[in-house]
Amino acid sequence: MKPKEDERLQHVKDCAKRTYDLLQARMPVPEDVQVELEDVVQRYIPIATAVPVQSRPRALDRLGSDILNSAINLKQSQADSSVHRGQGQDHPRLATLLRILGFSLIDAAHQVSLGDYQDQETFVRIFKIALKACRTCLDNDEPDLAMKILQRCSDYTAIVEGNAPIVQFAGGMSLSLTIHLRTLRHFVVEYYILRVLHALKTDHTDLTFHFYTQIDMKELQKSADLTDKAAEVLYSVAKARQAQGEWKETTMWCQCALGTLKRLATKDQSQHGLDLELAIAGTAVEACLANASPDSFVQAHRLVDHLTDTNGTCYRLEPDVLRYKVLTAARHPDNTKIESVVFRMIKNTQLTDQTFTMIMKILKKLQDFHMVSALAMTHILIISRLLPDCRANPVGGITQDRLDKGVATFLSAATKCAREPEMAIATRIKTVLDEVYEGFGPGISPIAAHGAQTKLWKSAMDLFKRSAALEGDTSVEAGLRLLQHPLFGESGPSKAGKIGRKIFLTRFYRKDYVGARAAFYDMPEDNQNEVQSRSLVFHLALIEGDQTLAEQSLLIIAKHAKEDSQPLYACVLTAQQHGTPYMAIKALKTLIDQRPPGLHLPSLLRCTVRLLMSELDSQDKDKDKSRTGVELVVMFERAAKNTAALRISNDEKWLDELQWWSKSAFNLAMTHSEAIIPKMLVRLLATCVRFLDCLSADHQPGVRRRRLICHFTSALGFVEIARASEEGSDQRRQWYMQARSQIDHFNAHYGDWQGTTGATMPTRDREKERESMAGGAFEIMRLDLECTLHLQLWSALDAAVTNLLNYTGAGRWESLADLMFAIHKHAGIATDIDDTSKCRIRDLLSRSINETWKRDKDINKMALWLRQSFSIHLEDNDEDFALNIIQQAASIAAKGYEGKTATYPSDELFWLASTVFNQAVDFTGHGEGEKAKRWMEGALEVARYADDNGSLHANLTAKKRVAEDDLVEEGRGKRRKIE
Repeated sequence: MKPKEDERLQHVKDCAKRTYDLLQARMPVPEDVQVELEDVVQRYIPIATAVPVQSRPRALDRLGSDILNSAINLKQSQADSSVHRGQGQDHPRLATLLRILGFSLIDAAHQVSLGDYQDQETFVRIFKIALKACRTCLDNDEPDLAMKILQRCSDYTAIVEGNAPIVQFAGGMSLSLTIHLRTLRHFVVEYYILRVLHALKTDHTDLTFHFYTQIDMKELQKSADLTDKAAEVLYSVAKARQAQGEWKETTMWCQCALGTLKRLATKDQSQHGLDLELAIAGTAVEACLANASPDSFVQAHRLVDHLTDTNGTCYRLEPDVLRYKVLTAARHPDNTKIESVVFRMIKNTQLTDQTFTMIMKILKKLQDFHMVSALAMTHILIISRLLPDCRANPVGGITQDRLDKGVATFLSAATKCAREPEMAIATRIKTVLDEVYEGFGPGISPIAAHGAQTKLWKSAMDLFKRSAALEGDTSVEAGLRLLQHPLFGESGPSKAGKIGRKIFLTRFYRKDYVGARAAFYDMPEDNQNEVQSRSLVFHLALIEGDQTLAEQSLLIIAKHAKEDSQPLYACVLTAQQHGTPYMAIKALKTLIDQRPPGLHLPSLLRCTVRLLMSELDSQDKDKDKSRTGVELVVMFERAAKNTAALRISNDEKWLDELQWWSKSAFNLAMTHSEAIIPKMLVRLLATCVRFLDCLSADHQPGVRRRRLICHFTSALGFVEIARASEEGSDQRRQWYMQARSQIDHFNAHYGDWQGTTGATMPTRDREKERESMAGGAFEIMRLDLECTLHLQLWSALDAAVTNLLNYTGAGRWESLADLMFAIHKHAGIATDIDDTSKCRIRDLLSRSINETWKRDKDINKMALWLRQSFSIHLEDNDEDFALNIIQQAASIAAKGYEGKTATYPSDELFWLASTVFNQAVDFTGHGEGEKAKRWMEGALEVARYADDNGSLHANLTAKKRVAEDDLVEEGRGKRRKIE
């Protein structure tokens, strides 16, 4: 024995023993041991030539058998994570290495003991172990390791294929020898099959076909199991060629595999063989169709015809599936044949999970190819197969699941079908849903119902987008009605609301407003009161002019404005677009009331005010204008109360905002003062002043002027309200007090305005402005006098009168004259007014009358005031001033008589002359002859200009003589009066 050879064997044995001990102890094989084992296999296997003759074969055989059994146990225990598993352990490769090592030890042992394998049983055993070890290597993609074993198998094959039998007997071969020989020939066939597989895995195409030709077909057909193995390997070769796109090669190897299976008698075919034949035929058909040549199509048809004619496969589904593929791949497909094939699948196939899945796939592919046929075939599947199965097994489970999938597939096809009118599709869907609902009580599952409704909803929405604007199109509504089919059970609230709203919209777009309203009221009450529903019906209400419904909807939408304000904004826009500004205003006011998050209050307030102003300008009726005016004032007051919300970070924008509000309020008050009732007008002016108070006079030149005008107009408004109030009431006093407050504000700011006005104005404009404002100041003084009168503030009367007496500009003196008569009357009975003040009152009255006469020369007004003044002074016993008024009246009448002015009214002259003469008579009676004479002369002077041809003058002259004669004769006054 050579020392080197002994060391090799010992190394192999030591490694095998260490590995076996670890496996027996159920311990993981360390990485270093596994590396050593791999090194031994790579370097020393096969080891037969290294075995010395002195080695003990039994020990080697036992060690090899132990290693081989450990490999088998390791493979069986791979599923147990707690056994033979360490970190980084590669179990398949370890098992492969152990099989190779075990086989090599056994092979070496028996080579030593039997030399050239003269023991047939041992030979069969070793050949079998070798083939199994080789298949293990190939199954685990270890072709290099497999080759080590194939080399030994090649030696075994050479022995079996030798001309002479293994053992010679004088009387021929025994029965056991014959059996062993048959087994060895079987192993030889398997060896060549493994060589084909090895050539495939090492990508040696030439060797693949070479070893295929070495297979003994006669020996192969004797074993169904071996035939199946051979067909599997050849099928693997075909699949490899198919992956490379080599269609002719694929077809050839599929034909080889099918030819192998055909050699086997029908009675010997296993179920696995039949399944394999169908798989191989399927690949062959795919390769033929991919080749796309006329001959390949013919070949594909022959393959399918063969499967149909074969007893084992004619009742299977796969041949029909292959025929369907062949028919649909044709350049001009025959729809009739395709439908016939699919119909046969549905009618004849026993439904299992696998066949049902395959049929469903075919139906889905048919949708892409011919949608109408797909609909018809799916309908048949549901009616003829799925519903009967469900009735036979009503509890549910698999049959229920299949029905759900069938209905889903049908709906998927129906919602994609574009070749038929939408109404026809909706009718067909309804038919299927009715049949399922009536044919199977439980119907489809809730999950399937939800999926079906989702498909129908999506289809309806796609159709809605395409045809919503088409008048008279009811297909969308028909599709939506399907969603309410009883098969789906009761829809949830949200789903019912969505369906109802879409039905509403389909009718609305068709301008079927009556139907749209009916769709709204058909919805459950909760869905009616949803924001989305009310937004839609608000639009409808505006079109139909149903203000009540619009306001109801607006109210409901407003309740949810804080959650989502967009619908309320949409209502504003909708109302504007439909020319119903009052509803837009109402929506805006609702938004302002709700104050939803993100609301920009200044913008909304401005928008509302602009709409109200536009509405005010367009209205004709005073009643409507008054109502709109009230709303405007309320909005301005709201803005004034929210000046903090109007403030913007940018100071310039903030000032612009204030200027807009102040100017808008001012312009509204000035241009629509007649339309706005006084009580609201003064409130509007108050808001304008509040905005102006936020500005300094430096910000805008017109601020002082607008403030003065606001106070002036407010004073006028309060006086007007007071005049309309009940005489002597507390409320009236309050209004006059408010007026006096505005007068005080005016007076306080008037001086500032006088000092700054017109700084940048032309001289003519400045004078005109001053003149205008002076007139306002005069009116303010007059109003102050009126307030003083009605509030009986006699202590302030003298100052008020004095201010007017000191006034040098133009003014409405005629209005002051009427007021002065009333003041004089009250001053006459007041105890806390001194004579000086009363004198100033008379002076102011005289000035009022004189100024009025200078301006307009109205003789009627002048005559009236002269008469009233005369009466007042006569009552005050101011006889000289009264007589002076008579002389003034005579002078005016004389000018009229001469034609220089208007003619003095005759009735006024008659009254004055008669009254003055009677007063003179009274003086005569009191013995005041001189006084009586002056008064009589005054009366005659007035009477001279009466338009009565001197009748009055003559009468009074005669009366005067009589009075004078009586006075002389009797020496006493005798009263004579004109009747």
